[in-house]
Amino acid sequence: MELLQRGGFRLRKWVSNSLEVLSAIPGELQGTRSPMQFDPEETIKTLGICWEPETDTLCFNVSVNPKNSVPTKREISSTIAQLSGWDDEITPDLHQYNTFADASKDAYGACLYIRSEDANGNVKVNLLTSKSKVTPLKSISIPRLELCAAILASRLFEKVVAALNPSSSQNYFWSDSTVVLQWMKSPPRTWKTFVANRIFEIQATTHGSLWLHVAGTENPADLLSRGLSADELITCKKWLHGPSWLHKPKGSWPIQNFPSAGIPMEELEQRPATVLTLQASAPHELFLRFSSYNMLINVVGFAFRFIHNARPKNTRISGRVLLVPELHAAKMFLERLVQAEVFPGELCAKSNPYQKIPSSGSSARSWIPKA
Repeated sequence: MELLQRGGFRLRKWVSNSLEVLSAIPGELQGTRSPMQFDPEETIKTLGICWEPETDTLCFNVSVNPKNSVPTKREISSTIAQLSGWDDEITPDLHQYNTFADASKDAYGACLYIRSEDANGNVKVNLLTSKSKVTPLKSISIPRLELCAAILASRLFEKVVAALNPSSSQNYFWSDSTVVLQWMKSPPRTWKTFVANRIFEIQATTHGSLWLHVAGTENPADLLSRGLSADELITCKKWLHGPSWLHKPKGSWPIQNFPSAGIPMEELEQRPATVLTLQASAPHELFLRFSSYNMLINVVGFAFRFIHNARPKNTRISGRVLLVPELHAAKMFLERLVQAEVFPGELCAKSNPYQKIPSSGSSARSWIPKA
């Protein structure tokens, strides 16, 4: 206090949970009511937090004044909001999304359940949303209808995530179709167009989530595909709260490998594989004699000149440097040689492989070796 007083800073409202400390501080500089005893109801507020010196505890003062004699959910939520923020993250293991999909010849649908677990291990599962559609009039196979149900489930999940914007959650998707689950395990390009397009969307939407197998009798989405009366629906526990095992720890869930060995190939709609066969042939011995491309061109060019000069009717060409038409003709000859090896059926063989070498003033295009 004396040190700061020299700089013009006078410390006041001293508070301590020790009466011995308070007794050594002048009364006008204290922040408590009395330096001799603590008032049990006395609190010191600083930075929005209340401190009780006697018990040395921090606390919050919340005024709850219910407007009605019977508290309502709105009043309870409003009171809770005074103590916690709406944007506070929930521990990831406290909530999960479980989405089920199923289809029949009459309809297909998906339902999403939210599963929450408190610190004591108490689990609650409730239906959050669902959606169903009537099957198209055009005849379509059951596996494809099951795939339509799966894509409906992924879109339903995407809308829920966009609306609730959970910071983190564990997401599980369930289907009783082994064909659909087999489609999910492979890249979309493996399957035909109808399946590939839908698998691509599902994998993009549910990226990082697990697609698991559930028995048809335990699939609550089966109630959507096969129909249920209104009276039965409002009293059906499986519809309102999901299958019974969903209320148990994850270790007891039916997470197991589904049988895929017995699925007929025609149901999987696998895209036909395109096989290209190439007949490898050894390169022409001319390419094996020289390690330099420029040297090979010069050798071929001078060979053409020798053939040209050997004919009596041709004008003799001399010099140590090849002419531009000679170089061009040598390159074209080598290119035609390679094409004849790789594409023998596309090229028509001609009887005379060489044409007359033009004079230096003629066009190089007219002097090209024939195949």
